[in-house]
Amino acid sequence: MSMPDISASEFATCDFDYLIVGGGTAGLVVASRLTEDPSITVGVIEAGPPGFGDPLIDLPGRFGEAVHTKYDWEFETTVQEGLGDRKLEWARGKVLGGSSAINFFTWMRGNKQDYDSWEQLGNKENLGIQRRSTFDGSNVGVWTGLTSVNSDTKRSYAGNEYYLLNASRENFKVICDSIAREVILEPINGQMTATGVRFECAGSEYVAFVRKEVIVSCGSVQSPLILELSGIGNPDILTAANIEVKIENKNVGENLQDRLMVAMVYEIDPGIPNADDLRANQDLAAAADEEYEEHRTGLRTILPCSFTYLPLSHFMREDEISRLATQVKDSWGAQANSPRNQALLEKLTSKEPLGQMEFVFDARNWYPVFGQEDGKQYGTMLQMLQYPFSTGCLHIPPKPSGKARTTSDDKPIIDPKYYRGDGALDREIMAAGLKFGHKITKTAPLCNFVKRRVFPPLAKDDEDNFFEYAKYHTISDWHPMGTCAMGGSEGSKYGVVDERLKVYGTTNLRCIDASVMPVQISCHPQATVYAIAEKGASMILEDLRMQATDRNF
Repeated sequence: MSMPDISASEFATCDFDYLIVGGGTAGLVVASRLTEDPSITVGVIEAGPPGFGDPLIDLPGRFGEAVHTKYDWEFETTVQEGLGDRKLEWARGKVLGGSSAINFFTWMRGNKQDYDSWEQLGNKENLGIQRRSTFDGSNVGVWTGLTSVNSDTKRSYAGNEYYLLNASRENFKVICDSIAREVILEPINGQMTATGVRFECAGSEYVAFVRKEVIVSCGSVQSPLILELSGIGNPDILTAANIEVKIENKNVGENLQDRLMVAMVYEIDPGIPNADDLRANQDLAAAADEEYEEHRTGLRTILPCSFTYLPLSHFMREDEISRLATQVKDSWGAQANSPRNQALLEKLTSKEPLGQMEFVFDARNWYPVFGQEDGKQYGTMLQMLQYPFSTGCLHIPPKPSGKARTTSDDKPIIDPKYYRGDGALDREIMAAGLKFGHKITKTAPLCNFVKRRVFPPLAKDDEDNFFEYAKYHTISDWHPMGTCAMGGSEGSKYGVVDERLKVYGTTNLRCIDASVMPVQISCHPQATVYAIAEKGASMILEDLRMQATDRNF
């Protein structure tokens, strides 16, 4: 098995055409595609370790167990007033392969209207992969989804599919356990140009230089932070962090959109195989491990893969939806006609079949707040709001004036503003979704093996009770996006990157990851992030060919 084995000093002396900050889901895709041309040299700087061969990553039935390990950044939000003054955990992948190495394996596309809305905002091109399948359109309904599991019944992720299979390429260099400090920006011919990346490895600092471009692919949390640490962002935030302002853009780190999730726990028929048994019974866990190794079957292969996506009209009255639309337009005031707000409003009121709420039932207890009883089996109904109006921000923290500047070692300030401001209507929608989710469990076929709801122990199943429950039990679905959004026709007024994913004000710096999505999509985003990376790599190669053509003239 090939592992990244280049030293930091060797990496810093390489002649790179492209440097990629972040060896995650998107970054490794871009690197893999660029290095298909042996004349192109690419270096990737990854903060985490490689995780090849670790059962916490590889085994489908152990999904979620890599959270709170060395593979997780373990971010945390600020205190959220809309959630009863709670802080929420934010798991993000700190490993070669990024969050594709620790996510819950789900692979799906969003609704066609999700991607069309990006173009309507003024981003002229679609994802660029020509449609060859008729399996597209609306995601509304009940269906069995795909999972990112390979033919060996192990996780398929960016680390093993895009790096490991191509690790022998001489032009593809990866360094792990190395923290990027900043992209070095210099004014060349009157324009800001990325000339390299400053990074730290094993306590020593290095600089890797680049000939053509730097690509930031650190994800929705860290891509905007790297831009700010490099001097791109809101002058007030940069000055408070003792960082020189090189490019003013107040949108960096703004437009943070994260999906909301609430769990309800049910006692179910004890005869149903349940992954909770493995946590409670070490002998059973050992037997499950043995069965998996020998036959690739059993509880270690089980994943949630049945999904329901429903429009609001399925569980809310038309007059209720109209009231919410009026409420949010009044809240926006003069901003009601901004392209982004119009896109959000269209998703709320659309007559098209949009999956605005996701429902998943899984035979295990997802909610640690509920203490289960020995000898009983539990299942969880999950409700996930797909198009939240809650919009927040994340930024680097300030430093005392005259002191050292903020660095990537300092914890970011993550404030999603859940259920606050315009997001107040999210809580109303979630309450209606909870009521409907409970109705699903009392309807065949689920009612045939669901005995009773044990959490929350509400006296009545009305929306007032669910409304209160949502405040104190909503958690993150860990799908943040939008913090380096494409600006579309409004340019840097509303965005951070243009339609070619180049950072406004620079000649050769791009962001390629989930942070560039301008508005949320109705699906788990893994497949879309891969598509963005594939499209981003194609754009880089197109621009490279165009430059070569221009030189020939």
